Amino acid sequence: MKLQVDPELLAATAPPLRRAVAVADDLATTRRHVASGAVELGDESLARSVEEFLDAWSVGLVALARRGRTLADLIDLAVERYGAAEHAVGARTREAGS
Repeated sequence: MKLQVDPELLAATAPPLRRAVAVADDLATTRRHVASGAVELGDESLARSVEEFLDAWSVGLVALARRGRTLADLIDLAVERYGAAEHAVGARTREAGS
C-alpha cells in the first residue's frame, strides 16, 4: 500500500477545524444567555421548553467540539509523523548514495 500526502495541505486543514471548534465552544457558552432570556419572558412552559432544547443542543455542540479537537490533534500528529518519515527516508537515501 502506498500512501502519499501533501504535508502542507494536510497541515492547512487543522487551523480551520480548530476555528470551527472555537465557534462550537462559543455557541455552547451562549446557552445561559438564551435560557435567562426565556425565563425573563415569564412563561414557565416556554422557559422549560427552551431549557430542554438547550440541553440537547449543548450535548451536540460539546460532542462536535470534542470530535473536532480530536481530529485536529490527529491531523497535527499525522503531519508530524509524515514529516519525520520523509526526513528518515531522505537520510537513508542520501546514505545509500554516498
